[in-house]
Amino acid sequence: MKKYSFIFLSLILFGLFILGCATTRGGFLNPGFKDKNLSRVGVVKFSGPDVLSATVTDNFTVELFKLGYFDVFERHQIDKILSEQGFSLTGATEEKARKSLGKLANLDALFVGVVSAYPGAFGTTDINLSVKLIDIETGSLIYACSAKSDHALVMVGTLGEGIDVTISGIINDIRKHFR
Repeated sequence: MKKYSFIFLSLILFGLFILGCATTRGGFLNPGFKDKNLSRVGVVKFSGPDVLSATVTDNFTVELFKLGYFDVFERHQIDKILSEQGFSLTGATEEKARKSLGKLANLDALFVGVVSAYPGAFGTTDINLSVKLIDIETGSLIYACSAKSDHALVMVGTLGEGIDVTISGIINDIRKHFR
């Protein structure tokens, strides 16, 4: 009987770990863009602490590419175009920079984001990630979603796991909205 109790408890804890690590706060797809063909998108470096934002941006880009829904323009190429045109990454959402980038890279839309890390329960680090998809021509918001890791429910987890589950939450939401 003890063996079955242990297995049952283990399955419950594993389920809490899988379900409790990330909370996606439901993404939203602008209804005005529902039928727009978005085939080529770019991802600019997300705002946030340098190492963390670079890691999250690159991991997000890989997962977005793996979806197969978009032709994803490489972030380092976007950086190069922006610097050649005299724009900064922080200005990539400003109209002149956005339109120039769209024309030079033949992009339909641009993913931008903000990532932050903060102390979680029991010495863990939780991650918050907000991602937006912006129309290159109009600057209008096409899609927005945010997710956060939440290790407090399971009392375990590393920074890397927090990054992975947070990105997975948003990618799963993108999958739902852009099928």
